[in-house]
Amino acid sequence: MQRFTVVGLGVVLVASIGLGAWVSTQVESSALGLVTQATSLYVDSIIEPHMQSLAQGQAVSGDDKRAIEAAVQASAFGQQVVAFKIWTVDGQVVFGTHPNTIGQRFPPSTELKRAVAGETVASIRPLTSDSDESPSERLSSQDMLELYRPIMQTGTQRVIAVAEFHELPDAVEADIRGSQRQVWFVIAAFAAGILLVLLGSIRHIKGTLSSQAHQLAEHMHALKTLHDLNQDLKGTLDARAQAAAAAAVELSEKTVRRVGEDLHDGPAQDVGFALLRLDQIHAYFDDQNGHEKRKSDAISATHLQDVLVIKDTLQSAMAGIRAIALDLALPHVGDLNVHDALVCVTQSHACSTGTQVALVDAWQTGDVPQAIKVTLCRIVREALTNGYRHGQGINQRLYITGDAHTIQVEVADDGPGFDPSQIDPSHAHLGIVGMRDRTQQLGGLFQVTSKPGHGTTVLVRFGLDEPYNCAALGAMTPPAAL
Repeated sequence: MQRFTVVGLGVVLVASIGLGAWVSTQVESSALGLVTQATSLYVDSIIEPHMQSLAQGQAVSGDDKRAIEAAVQASAFGQQVVAFKIWTVDGQVVFGTHPNTIGQRFPPSTELKRAVAGETVASIRPLTSDSDESPSERLSSQDMLELYRPIMQTGTQRVIAVAEFHELPDAVEADIRGSQRQVWFVIAAFAAGILLVLLGSIRHIKGTLSSQAHQLAEHMHALKTLHDLNQDLKGTLDARAQAAAAAAVELSEKTVRRVGEDLHDGPAQDVGFALLRLDQIHAYFDDQNGHEKRKSDAISATHLQDVLVIKDTLQSAMAGIRAIALDLALPHVGDLNVHDALVCVTQSHACSTGTQVALVDAWQTGDVPQAIKVTLCRIVREALTNGYRHGQGINQRLYITGDAHTIQVEVADDGPGFDPSQIDPSHAHLGIVGMRDRTQQLGGLFQVTSKPGHGTTVLVRFGLDEPYNCAALGAMTPPAAL
């Protein structure tokens, strides 16, 4: 605002001064123009008729000189004249108020040259500034109105002489100074009005901007406070959500283990007991002592077939129940560190599938929270199972890497692989969806990399600093060096 005020005031002042100087110059030019017109009229009507003898190269007669003197002395214009001369076009004085200059030649001045060219010249300046014609004409340093008027040959535009007048400029200067004072007063008043309006506008704008700045500062403070509250609330909600997810993982693990134990101790025991009784009935029918009699008994033969069908069905159900119970229940990893827990998972997978899993553990920082450990075990077992089912378990391997703040697990194989972009999200594999969901519940990163003919790699990364969010820890990279 200060810079704008200074610039605005400077522009108004400079414009006002420039305008005043220009108008003052125009006023002076107009006043001199009026004087020039009056002098031209005087010369054309009184002096020019008596100078026509110069057109034929003759001297001015005595009668013409006396007539000019009488006319000059008798007129009001002549009474204001301080000095008066008539020049020929070649710079000779043929008539003047100072007799000692008559007949002499002087170097023509700039004004005289302009007058010989047909221009009427008028200016206000000291008489002594350019008066080299005669020392007697150097009257003083007072300003004089100097006029040069060309004298024409009658009926033509030919210049035959030049009339030079030096007048006291009091009346003209008074008119010029009065008009200039009026001009400067009007311009000063106008500039003052503009300045007052400008300053008023600046003051109003400054007040408006100050008010708006104050309101903006209040809004910004309120927004910052709200942002801080939102950040605190977001952090609290994230921590609570991940704590709830961790608790849900542990609860889900307990529930799954209990379901597995219940399947094993409940339905599995009942089915086993039923199979035991069917084995006894089967043995009765297979008894060789009554084989011929039972063979001829059609009803007994039908019952034997039914028993065999029931036995096969129950055996299949028993295998399924045991598989479900085994799949639901992880090996007991509650008291193990993450390395031993993953070793237990890989060994369980190797025993059940008859394959080998290479394990490279480059993470020696320590243990991880229980929820992350259980989730890693679940994901590793699911990835190994998928690699066995869909990739024939070819060269399966497990890498564990990380640092004090993160842990990363990679499960890879050299199976046939697949194109992840060709998987329909609405019909995605439940195994991949489950692994991704388990990872995201605890704020981890999940990535599947595969290509037909180049195997499959599953990468999982977790942050170890609560809340367990590693989204800002950088992108996951396979430990190729391992």
